[in-house]
Amino acid sequence: TEPCFISRLELFFKEIDQVTNEIIWVELRTMVNGYPSTTVLTRKEYTPKEIVPYVSNTSATPFSVIFDRPVFVDANVSYCFVVGGYSPDTRLWVSRLGEEVVNMKGKTVEEPPTPFSSFRSINGETWNAEQYENIKHSIYRAVFKSRSMELKLRNVNEQEPIKLDYNPIEVESGKNRVRVYAKNHGVTVTDRVSLSLF
Repeated sequence: TEPCFISRLELFFKEIDQVTNEIIWVELRTMVNGYPSTTVLTRKEYTPKEIVPYVSNTSATPFSVIFDRPVFVDANVSYCFVVGGYSPDTRLWVSRLGEEVVNMKGKTVEEPPTPFSSFRSINGETWNAEQYENIKHSIYRAVFKSRSMELKLRNVNEQEPIKLDYNPIEVESGKNRVRVYAKNHGVTVTDRVSLSLF
């Protein structure tokens, strides 16, 4: 509903194939015409041994997929997560309309828990929609704290650092240009400047 950064995804595993010992991977992707695309925004890989402690026959134990850096998602673009591997014996918890809720005897799934759709694919490119099935998951968005940063620019030909005025950096959304306002900087048209911010 609004732009944000995704920092973590929780999945719920029912079974893990430890015989093949093949990796299990998780990707965030964009979607095209309502189906997962081949554009991968980020990817994490795990061994079965890493996930086994989180396998649950009650769907109560989450396995956290923490991305190396938060992933920006736009409000006007559809995204999905894709879980893959090479063993059909690895299973995720899902809810299906009309079936009984795990650990709630007599309680039936009467409506989808989320407005999302699930898909299945053998090759990761051609997908079949599962309209009555949802993968159990939790998605976490990053919350950033605002704080000030000190930036020093130094001309390699000068010994003294350049003192910048307040708020000297100008950037524009969608552009790769950064403009720095600095008086008496001594930089000419053919000089190269690099910024390292962290």
